[in-house]
Amino acid sequence: MNQVPIQEQPKGFSSSFAGGGGSNPSYEILRNLDKIFIRQEIDLLEAFTGCQIEKKFVFQDERGQVVFTAKENSDCCERNCCKAIRSFTMTVKDLDGNPVIHLDRPLRCDCCLCPSCLQLCEIKDNLSNPIGLIEQDWAFCNNKISLKDEQGEVILRILGEACYIRCCNDRTFKLISPAGDEVGMITKKWAGCTKEAFTQADNFFIEFPQGSEPKMKAMLLATTILINYMYFELEG
Repeated sequence: MNQVPIQEQPKGFSSSFAGGGGSNPSYEILRNLDKIFIRQEIDLLEAFTGCQIEKKFVFQDERGQVVFTAKENSDCCERNCCKAIRSFTMTVKDLDGNPVIHLDRPLRCDCCLCPSCLQLCEIKDNLSNPIGLIEQDWAFCNNKISLKDEQGEVILRILGEACYIRCCNDRTFKLISPAGDEVGMITKKWAGCTKEAFTQADNFFIEFPQGSEPKMKAMLLATTILINYMYFELEG
């Protein structure tokens, strides 16, 4: 896979784009991280029975050290009937069990013919104060996502590929600044034929925009989780 180099701060890279607006100690650990790996844990019950289980995620730094964990909280009936489009809440926690950010995703249609009912997820800080919104942009090929701040201003756009068929390679999502520059990337890593065929556990790698604040990095963690549900959770 061709790695996109982390670029210099592009023209138009403002403090708003960087995710400024004050520091929150709960995600301050992200300040010195340029990259992070997100690993979805394999659940053997789900793998062998097909019954949808609440997803669990582990977040690791470049050295492989675990920095955060997260677990889905959702209704069993909705989880198994609505599958990938189900509503859920999720809290990303540090290793002491303290909340870092909260995700709140409503049940929404995933049909591109319903522009008023696209995917979204609200992001809240450790005190449950809203800090941003992940919102799918309408398109016939729904691979565009906007990351908005608490005022509703777009601070980053995520542009995916046109096809997400599992075909033995990585899948990439470019991070685009408001000025139109590519400043980072989210990559869904190919895990091998056996794991891809028999489990829904996916792995992601985030290259953060250079100069971005911990707040934006925390919001990109949430964005990657939503991308997993939108594009890589099997329907059956």
